[in-house]
Amino acid sequence: MPSRRYIDTYVHLGRIGVMIEIACETAMPLKSTEFATLAHDLAMQIAAGNPADIPSLIHQKSIRSSDKSVCALLESAEQYFSEKIQIIRFIRWSIDDPEPVEDKPPPKRPANVMRVVK
Repeated sequence: MPSRRYIDTYVHLGRIGVMIEIACETAMPLKSTEFATLAHDLAMQIAAGNPADIPSLIHQKSIRSSDKSVCALLESAEQYFSEKIQIIRFIRWSIDDPEPVEDKPPPKRPANVMRVVK
């Protein structure tokens, strides 16, 4: 199981935001621009493809190379870095998505609370 983790974000035109966490086995890939590019491309893929979960993301056609799947791109990266690379999790927000339903309202703060600044 890969243990070194990397987080990347992508915001598309202020309307879609993505945060992705990927992992590798050692710290060496984390220092490379190729790994950062891979993470950013995956975040852009999530923004464009709106996958429901990691398995559906893996099977999408790549937005960078339409003749390859995201799985093939990850396999190429694993060969390049000679270690396992894994998508741990991601989240995608869109202002076009419906607002989430809150189970309970946020806690109320006292109306007249002063903060002392020293």
